[in-house]
Amino acid sequence: MPFPDPKEQAVLTINGQDYKEWETVQVRHTLAAAPYYTFRMTCSEGQPIASNLRSLQIVPGDEATITLAGELAFNGLVFSRQVFYDAGKHYIEIQGASDVLKLSYAHVVHKTMEFNNKTPKEIITELVKPQGIQFLEEGGQLPSDKIPNYNIAPGTTIHDACETIIRTCGDAFFTSNLQGNLVAVVGNGASQGTVREGVDILEGREIIFNPSIYKGIIGIGHGTPTDQEWGPPATQKQGQAGSSSPTGQGTQVIPLEIPAFTNKLLTGRANMDRTFQNTDEVTIFVTLQGWLKPGGGLWERRPKMISVISPMLIMDGSEQLWVKTVTFTQDNATGTRTVIECCNNLAWAPVPQANIP
Repeated sequence: MPFPDPKEQAVLTINGQDYKEWETVQVRHTLAAAPYYTFRMTCSEGQPIASNLRSLQIVPGDEATITLAGELAFNGLVFSRQVFYDAGKHYIEIQGASDVLKLSYAHVVHKTMEFNNKTPKEIITELVKPQGIQFLEEGGQLPSDKIPNYNIAPGTTIHDACETIIRTCGDAFFTSNLQGNLVAVVGNGASQGTVREGVDILEGREIIFNPSIYKGIIGIGHGTPTDQEWGPPATQKQGQAGSSSPTGQGTQVIPLEIPAFTNKLLTGRANMDRTFQNTDEVTIFVTLQGWLKPGGGLWERRPKMISVISPMLIMDGSEQLWVKTVTFTQDNATGTRTVIECCNNLAWAPVPQANIP
């Protein structure tokens, strides 16, 4: 797909070879939707098949990097190759994902399948290490409290085992990065600017959603009886989210997936669901021209904020929105674009813990 501006070129590099002539390009960075960083690129030509299509000997498992306008946008693995041809045309589609894709398919292999007296960070780090993946924190730090015991059922994927732990940590959610690591995003980040209706925004869409939002959220769980605590005090524990939706209805009950050793674990689990629900209250999609910010560099997903000024969307720029997903696209019909999905910042603000011992 030729473009007159070299700054708008997408380059897929496989085994040291660059592939540039793409008909459509999509690179996506997102939060809480594994494998988090993905790409899809296609090309097609009529007969006779050109030599550049014949040279696309790309197969699943190949390591891939992508640059957009000269900026690194992806580093990971090819997981899908589709080819179609008939008497008149030839089509190839290549898809890939960050290295954390491995975590969704590899199962936990551990001598005892239990982790004793370790912090959430220590458990997750140990789980992903066999796959050659690092675990990092951005924007803040996970709770430092140690979990007395975490047992994993045989056949559990590494990603599911890590998800069970991160759900106890309140406002923390997984994503990846340009190095293919597993990353926990904790808290807010700095603003990367303001976009304006009639100036930067080509398309705008807003969703204000309420029916499934709860007024209050309670986490429940069974603790482990000890010589010091037994009976209902040990086996019937509750923790409440630090805040809830002012417009919600009813109360939600969330069971903790691991033993409720402390009420803090229950509060963290309730806060995690509260956060997801509050982000659904306001979601905005803005489509911008090009891939680069006015000051240079690609638009960023984590952990970053953005302001939107759009009377049609009832946004005056005073509220910082949390960037959830950034999608970079290019095709012959719409050119080069960036679509930013941003959500209600109130869900990501610091949350007071409930006063429960």
